[in-house]
Amino acid sequence: MKTDADIRYEEKKDMKNQELEKTANWRVFIPKIDLKRCNKNYRCFVVCPHDAVDIKKDGFPAIDASKCTGCLICLRECEPAAISEERE
Repeated sequence: MKTDADIRYEEKKDMKNQELEKTANWRVFIPKIDLKRCNKNYRCFVVCPHDAVDIKKDGFPAIDASKCTGCLICLRECEPAAISEERE
């Protein structure tokens, strides 16, 4: 028979596992956008398979770190080379 402490431990363990299942927890690199080089062609927004690139009110793209897996497809597809990689 499980005690209350056992149940609370299992609940915390399940919550921790859910956090680890988020895509951003296993990436090594994250893309960084140089807004001075960005020409707002939105290629990064279009090619991101994880919906991790948002368009801000000023029209510039921004990386949503909670969704980014670090695949760096955006970096390879950025024609003005405005995206670089940064090790986390």
